[in-house]
Amino acid sequence: VFTQWSLLFRIMLGGAVGKYTGGDQSWKDGTAMVWHYWTQPLPNPLSPIFYRMPTSIHKIETYFTYVSEGVGAILCYTPQIIRWISYVFFLLILLGINVTGNYAHLAPLTITEMILLLNDNVW
Repeated sequence: VFTQWSLLFRIMLGGAVGKYTGGDQSWKDGTAMVWHYWTQPLPNPLSPIFYRMPTSIHKIETYFTYVSEGVGAILCYTPQIIRWISYVFFLLILLGINVTGNYAHLAPLTITEMILLLNDNVW
């Protein structure tokens, strides 16, 4: 289980660190999601709807991505009473990715890893 938590930690924290250190200024100033819906590899029919949302919403999405991937990754190693927050963060970000884009393989594989963040008593 610890090995699976470590894999999930690496996937999510790597995403946050990659976004911040990748050199794209839009991730630092909070405008990355303004362009994301048209520049992602496989936009879907819902992408234009999300693209038209106000810039303030896009900034919230961008910063939520940092929080969910960065803080959520660290919460992978906390006691169960706190670790479920990590599960919720990851689930929200992955559902958002699948609703707005065409990443059929990404979310199911990562959600499978996330199941181990919850104790048996949750199931």
